[in-house]
Amino acid sequence: MSKIDVREMAEAFGVESLTNFELIKLLIRSGNKSATVEEITENLLNKYRNICDIEYSNIEDLKKIKGLGKCRAIELKAAIELGKRVQFGKTVRFEEINSSKKIGELLISKLTGISQELVIVTYLDTKNQIIKIDNVFKGTLNSTTVHPRDIFRRCLQLSASKFIIAHNHPSGVLSVSKEDIEFTNRLLKCSELIGCELLDHLIIGKDSYLSLKEEALM
Repeated sequence: MSKIDVREMAEAFGVESLTNFELIKLLIRSGNKSATVEEITENLLNKYRNICDIEYSNIEDLKKIKGLGKCRAIELKAAIELGKRVQFGKTVRFEEINSSKKIGELLISKLTGISQELVIVTYLDTKNQIIKIDNVFKGTLNSTTVHPRDIFRRCLQLSASKFIIAHNHPSGVLSVSKEDIEFTNRLLKCSELIGCELLDHLIIGKDSYLSLKEEALM
């Protein structure tokens, strides 16, 4: 299907009618000396067989895909970010988090289908309303990869008074490691000094969560 055909289909039936291949092809728009637009799209989908993982790639990751240059990588990330912001505005704007269960369920829905391990921080105001949910790291949580200063710097930037840290286990197995507890205790000590309260640390599985606070591990 040519580029104009994809656009005509989007206009006639709505972009929701397009396949993943067609949507990405529409965003990439054209090929280059390295690859055609179809080849670039295929290369991208071969690398990210779970399309949800594109959200957690960075521009440098995308630039490694044959034919996908810096400009297209930035535009693709911008389109994903716009969609995230629209969805965020619909689902959590001014939502009050009054229990671990509520944030746990919210993060389960956010992380469904993600095959990478992520560290996420939810920043709250004095009324426990969500200010922002940030992906702060891609990879296993430990004190060498995620530094408390980065989290608390963001607290100050957002004028947050509280926060909840979470990381997912794509395997679905909910277990607490020694590193999880040590890192949580480190954050607790820092939170007392900074004045931004750590409310909980959640481990997110496929359809359930584990709260270190509920388990009396913090």
